[in-house]
Amino acid sequence: MSTIDSIAEDRKVKLNFRQKNNKVSRDEAFIFATKSQLGFFISSLLYPFTSMGKLFSLPAIESLIAKSDFKDLFSDMTTNINSAFEESTVKARGFLGESVEEFKVGAFENLDSIRLKWIRPDWFEFIPVKEAPFAFVRHTGERIVPGRMYTDGGSIPRPFWVNENLSPWTYGPAFLIHDWEFDVHHCKMSDKSFEEVRDTMMEAIRTLIDMELSPMSDLAFRAIYVGIDSQIAREMWNKNPEECPLPPQT
Repeated sequence: MSTIDSIAEDRKVKLNFRQKNNKVSRDEAFIFATKSQLGFFISSLLYPFTSMGKLFSLPAIESLIAKSDFKDLFSDMTTNINSAFEESTVKARGFLGESVEEFKVGAFENLDSIRLKWIRPDWFEFIPVKEAPFAFVRHTGERIVPGRMYTDGGSIPRPFWVNENLSPWTYGPAFLIHDWEFDVHHCKMSDKSFEEVRDTMMEAIRTLIDMELSPMSDLAFRAIYVGIDSQIAREMWNKNPEECPLPPQT
């Protein structure tokens, strides 16, 4: 017999005993039984889900059904459900990534000045144009101007390339900004945080979408966010390379 079944059986015994001794009316007995059935039904449904375990544990349900007023019962249930929903939303956001609307729009400068020199398959050198430097200006006014660097575009695993919005160059200018900020971090030329650099790239992608230069894909946007916010990305950020990955800036 399960824990829930044994508790339910114990309640039935106590209820029968109280009825036999005329200590409760028929209406009170009905309310008591209904609360018990409702509580056990909810607990049996929600108890297996670990994300709800703390909020809908058997002790919590037992506490709820012990109340003498249905109004209090459902009020507490609503509070618990709302708390569980908020907690699940936070967890889901970490898993599903942020949406496009979460980021503001910046501005690109001299997109037509982007020059890439082929080095080897899937590996290029970005060569800036001094007269009209490619740059990205964040909504805060911060201006990011990449120098010479090596890049593979977006470091997106090849199997995901089957989605046309997840190719290494769908959001190329944003990927270049991100690569530059990663490299200057590894060269100890910047004190920006991982989160600042992450959000700069997502803002750059949002800007390309707003300019209608890259496709709007909520799925791709969220997938990219999850990728650059992942534990793997953080481990790469925290690496301390022996040499600066940037070529000489001329």
